[in-house]
Amino acid sequence: MFSHQKSKPWAGLMGFGLISLCSFGLVFFHQGVLLEYSTQGGMLSILPVIIVLYFSLIHGIFADRLLSSLGLKAAARTKLQA
Repeated sequence: MFSHQKSKPWAGLMGFGLISLCSFGLVFFHQGVLLEYSTQGGMLSILPVIIVLYFSLIHGIFADRLLSSLGLKAAARTKLQA
């Protein structure tokens, strides 16, 4: 009855692209501070792991939105016949 077309995620693409760009800029310009804190030991030594997980999440969402906006999607898996 209702035609519900999925629009291309341009806003999400631009938003996460901007977040990714700003995040890379912050790490690039403040790498000395991050290195200083992460080498102090203790609980601060987990800081690089948290940063990598953050970048992985942001980049993954950005890549998903980019591929969706280009109209690309993963192929459906088929069952292998024995």
